[in-house]
Amino acid sequence: MGTPNKASRLLSSICLLALAACSSGGGGGSASVSTGAGNTTTGGSTSGSTTGVTTSGGTTTTPTVSIGAPDKANVFIGGSSFNFTTSLPAVGTTFGLFGPAVKLSATSVAAAGTTLNSTAIYRGFVTSGGIQVPVFDISIPEIGLTATGVHADGSTMTLADGSKVALNAAFLNYTEASAWVYAPASGGVSYLGASAGGSGTPVANVPIAGTATYSGSGATGGATGAYFVPSGSGTIAAGSLTGNVALSVNFSSGAVTGSLSNMTATPTGGGAATPWNSVNLTASINRLANNASFIGTTATTDAPAGAGSAGFSSAATGGLGGAFFGPNANEVGGTFTLTDPNAAGGGKTAFGGFGATSTGCSSCSTTTTTPTPGVSISAPGLGLASFGGSNVGTNFTTNLPPVGTVLPFGGSTAVLTPTSVANYSVGSIQATWRGTVTSGRVKMPPAAMNTHRKDRIKATTAHSPVGAAVAR
Repeated sequence: MGTPNKASRLLSSICLLALAACSSGGGGGSASVSTGAGNTTTGGSTSGSTTGVTTSGGTTTTPTVSIGAPDKANVFIGGSSFNFTTSLPAVGTTFGLFGPAVKLSATSVAAAGTTLNSTAIYRGFVTSGGIQVPVFDISIPEIGLTATGVHADGSTMTLADGSKVALNAAFLNYTEASAWVYAPASGGVSYLGASAGGSGTPVANVPIAGTATYSGSGATGGATGAYFVPSGSGTIAAGSLTGNVALSVNFSSGAVTGSLSNMTATPTGGGAATPWNSVNLTASINRLANNASFIGTTATTDAPAGAGSAGFSSAATGGLGGAFFGPNANEVGGTFTLTDPNAAGGGKTAFGGFGATSTGCSSCSTTTTTPTPGVSISAPGLGLASFGGSNVGTNFTTNLPPVGTVLPFGGSTAVLTPTSVANYSVGSIQATWRGTVTSGRVKMPPAAMNTHRKDRIKATTAHSPVGAAVAR
């Protein structure tokens, strides 16, 4: 068995706008992340419109243009383990086809209304022109799309009812990004969407400490998307986006930061590519029951010189949804959205997907370690012998001291903790003889102890074995 063609790369995944191209558009919105189990987070949307222009022949009312948010950014995290290069998914493996998507007409862009029911079922591959092409069955019930045997190389497939569908998928080792277009036979509208997914990293294998970097460009991934802007004449101009992606992940804090850079915009239907905005990415890791995703936001920088009408302002924001793929967080993939509410004539919007490969993981660990405490043992101070007066008795066995006799305690003292032993200058300690008691058939002398230190030790009946004067 061979492997799907990777030469198409992730950067070609959304170059499918020709099917949607009569004048059309799209949107940007908020982010959420879902797994095959259907976990999701919702968000908001923006929209705009414009009417009437004046021409040399008088005032003419042009069609209203409306650009709104697409379906939210999302990512599918597969639970099975596979490698698109060496160990293909089993035939019948289901991939989620949800992510940002729009419903397009000549003058409007709106959310397509797709949900977690959108799927692409892997059916193996065919060889076309010497290139291995993966084949999928597609189902997006919310828009009435059901198609079997769709080649994921961007070629157009005409269905029995006359509608048309195209799917383009590209792969890293564990990550898949795709774009799809659907044009119903009834005409007037078409649909365009992007998705990302792959073999999700088991949550136990996602580091909980350390930092990692990911990058994607050319054959190692990258960013791709579509943009939609008012044309200025009552229609919506569209085009494709390509560029690079870089992410930095702090597994300890859960912070994910990065950017889409070196972005270029290419108009649909031909025309020169122009530089496009860089996009800042900010997210937080969300550790789910079986895998880990990240959810966050996007924001643009100012449009670079030469961007023209395709460029966005620095006010554009949107959503980000991504996840870790591969057995050990080897790759990341996801989708993004952007909406520029300040654009004249109906707003501007863009959305797409990305994939990137790890370029290094520093001090990464999937387990926590408890440091062994340091142990310190030092010598106690010099011990001193003590001598009593003439009234202490001549013998602790046969001639005990009188009750009330003060016995000075001399000797070295140590202070103890669970991890240390050190000298402790305790000062003067005295024991006052109180006679003897019998405990367990053993005669023991009780003694009242006190010290002249402020941190005094005091015991009113400290028992010591007969014949010993020991203070504890």
